[in-house]
Amino acid sequence: MLPQGNLDIAEPEHHAMSLHSVEITQIPGLLQTEDHARALFSQVSPGQSQQDIDTRVAFRMRRQQVLDRSSHLTFEVVIHESALRIRAADRRIARAQLRKLIEASERERVCVRVVPFDTDGFSNAGYSMLHIGAQVPQLDSVHLDAAHGGVLLVDEDHLNKHRHLYQEIKKHSVNPARSRDFMNKVVLDT
Repeated sequence: MLPQGNLDIAEPEHHAMSLHSVEITQIPGLLQTEDHARALFSQVSPGQSQQDIDTRVAFRMRRQQVLDRSSHLTFEVVIHESALRIRAADRRIARAQLRKLIEASERERVCVRVVPFDTDGFSNAGYSMLHIGAQVPQLDSVHLDAAHGGVLLVDEDHLNKHRHLYQEIKKHSVNPARSRDFMNKVVLDT
């Protein structure tokens, strides 16, 4: 059975015009390989049935279709180097995941930016979020991941704070071409 939080995030993603994500320790769900997602879900709640894991993985893979079927959606992710280097499983799965991330970064409406470890002045190392831009700003939302599940924020003050925070974090990233080169180097290191 899927947790309610999974369903709460899928609906706004489906109708989004833009997605802006910050990831510090994880690869964004919309860009994960099936093997990577399976490893994550197997570790999140030890003792889950194989059927529950399979259901979550299948749902995550279906969510990724939003990037293929939506001609208006743009997805920009700022990802910290730590997320690129943490192995949810083994080296083979880690390399495949990095290659998928690189391929995604070459798509027209997907932008992947990396914040390297050696970036000066980066104080947001514990912060992950997904800003979901709707067709009208009043329907925007921010999804925050937490150990107990996700939290969806819709209050205008929260939205403004997170929009600003996203832009501040983005300033610490390298441009998309350098990010792609950086990810290719991490593949060789892995």
